[in-house]
Formats: sequence, C-alpha cells, structure tokens
Amino acid sequence: MPITDRKFVFSLKAIFWSAAAAIATTFVFYAWNFPFELSHEHQRWAEFGDYIGGTLSPILSFLGLLAILLTVVLQSKSLRISQDDLRLTRAELSETAKASSSQAEHFKTKAKIDDCESVIQNIESEFARIKDWAIRCTLGDSVLHLSLEQILAKSHDLDFLARIRPVSDLQGDEINPELREDEIRRLIFLMHFQIKSLKNIPEAQERHKYYQTKYLWVFIAINLTGIIDWDWIGMLEDDYKDYVNNITSQIDSFQNQEANF
Repeated sequence: MPITDRKFVFSLKAIFWSAAAAIATTFVFYAWNFPFELSHEHQRWAEFGDYIGGTLSPILSFLGLLAILLTVVLQSKSLRISQDDLRLTRAELSETAKASSSQAEHFKTKAKIDDCESVIQNIESEFARIKDWAIRCTLGDSVLHLSLEQILAKSHDLDFLARIRPVSDLQGDEINPELREDEIRRLIFLMHFQIKSLKNIPEAQERHKYYQTKYLWVFIAINLTGIIDWDWIGMLEDDYKDYVNNITSQIDSFQNQEANF
C-alpha cells in the first residue's frame, strides 16, 4: 500500500477515535457533575439534549470537516498520480510507436537491400548460363567473336584490354549463332542499375562498395567492346571514377606502345 494511503487510513482512525473520545468525555463530564439516573421529565431530557448537541456538534463537525479535507487531499494526489501515469503512458506509447516505425523502416530497408542482392545474384547466375554467348570486337587486327567467359576471364589483363576495340566495319563478318549482344547489354545494364540502387540506400554502402569493386573491371572490359551505350563512368563516385580513368590511361599507354611498334 502506498505511503499516502497508510497516512490517510491512520488519519481517519485518529479522527474516529477523537470523535469517540469526545463523545465519551462529554458523557463522563455529565455523569460526574449530575446524578446519573433516568428521568421521566421532558424538561430534563431537553436539557440533556441541549448539552450533548451543544458540546458534541462543533467537535464532530470539525472532525467531519477534517475527514472531508483529508479525502479531498488524497483524491487530489491520486489525480496527480493518474495524470503523471497518463503522461508516462503517452511517452511510452510514443517511444513504442517510434521504435515500431524504426523497426518497420529497418525491415523495409533490409527488404530493398535483399531485393537488390537477389537480382544481382540472379544476374550472376545468368552470366554463368550465357558464358558462351559472343560479343563482336577487334583484337589487334582481327575481328573476333569473343565469348563472355573469355572477356570476363581476362578483364584484369591490361595487355588484353589494350588490344580490344569496338567493331566499326562488319562487312563479310561471319554470323555467329551465339552472338547476342543486346541480351548481354541488357544484363550488364541491370547489374549496373542494381549496384547503383544499393548506393542510394545508406545502410547498404558496404554492399555497394563490394559489388562495385567486384564488377568494376568487368564493366571496363565490356565497355571496351563498345556494347555499353550509356555513361556508366559518369555515374560512378569520384574515387571509382578516378580509378577507372587511371586504368583507361594505362590502357591508352599500352595502345600507344603497340602503335609505336
């Protein structure tokens, strides 16, 4: 039981016993000063009633007022406690709502990241499936149909990259049934788009860097074949853009050396 309730009960008991003591004292004083015997006269009962009423009424009224005041005080305290509890409940509900909203946003963000990674993994599976599909390009002085697997396998070979050129004239070029550049271009675009989507999610920056680094050389190699028809380099962050420009400069240097020979 709260301390305020104990004090309230104690105070009510004190008032009750005070009232009982006042009543008892009133009767004792009367009996002490007047013979204690029952009277058959109306006048004597009237005088006794006036004595009891005149003596006890102010005392009992005062004690009753005290009891009422105590009740009001306790109710006021209870009301304040209820208001405080209500404020705390509102604050807790607000925090719970914020936590729920944050959790929902977290799950929503995680779902976005999972969706992007799922698409990337599907594209990786497609790369494995279409590894024999060919891309037209020139390698040195020869026009070749290099498979996607060949290009990806040598995507870190600067000497190989320096000799790749887009095909500008295909007259007399033999048609390869595995030549599906449009579909390869579509997959490369989807891969680039999904990696770019991860960059737009603050919580996915590490995953974005991982895939960007993993496929940066792939984009460079495929770009040299001429089938990438969008400004993918311009969409990179400055550090990656500088890295690609540095690789491009090295490739140009290799090409200049080859031309001098």
